[in-house]
Amino acid sequence: MASFMEKLQKSTRFAEGPTPAPSYLRTHPVTYERIAEAESRADRKPFRQVKDSLDFHLVRALIRSYQGTPREAVSFFDDSIAQKRYNNEIAVRYGLVASLIRAQNFQRALTELGTVEKIAPQHPMIEAMAGQVLTQAGQLKPAIARYEAALQRYPAKMQLVYDYPEALFLDGQNAKAASFLEVQLQRYPADGPLHQISAKVYAALGKQLLQHQHQGEFYAWQGNLRAAVSSSSSP
Repeated sequence: MASFMEKLQKSTRFAEGPTPAPSYLRTHPVTYERIAEAESRADRKPFRQVKDSLDFHLVRALIRSYQGTPREAVSFFDDSIAQKRYNNEIAVRYGLVASLIRAQNFQRALTELGTVEKIAPQHPMIEAMAGQVLTQAGQLKPAIARYEAALQRYPAKMQLVYDYPEALFLDGQNAKAASFLEVQLQRYPADGPLHQISAKVYAALGKQLLQHQHQGEFYAWQGNLRAAVSSSSSP
């Protein structure tokens, strides 16, 4: 606040003139008085360090896993773990799993996921990562079971909501995927990715009208109105 007031004082120093009115004639105290008051209040407040949440560490590790080539990302996390150069062990191992998925080393990703689960509390991002590893490793039935259990605990976690019907689609369970998506679209009718997944599922079911309807909704969500009209009007 004090820094803001100092900037305000600099920006209005010419407007006040050489002899500004005294503070008792003003609707607000002069700027230097407000700066002093803000600094005084700040000095009386004890310093309190806010600990970073696990969510913050996981998101930061996930972003880092997409930097460089897949091999470089894996090497970065391997080196960080070997040298204990990290702020949060759960997050650095989570980042390693994400990097191994990028590198398509699914067997090792499953092994490293097991290590994460031994040291981590239950968390929706870890559940979503587990589902991704199993899905991309071709273990669709375990992936689907994992998603179903996770959605019981975290029904509003959108990554789970997106990934579960994708796994059902890959497993050929398109009718079940469509039923799930219908329920979700009642909750999130304007969600573009849900419409995109729905279009793919209805295409597999041979329901062209619903396929084009949802594809049009997805294009509209993207802002591509020409494609939305064209898709929705297709036979």
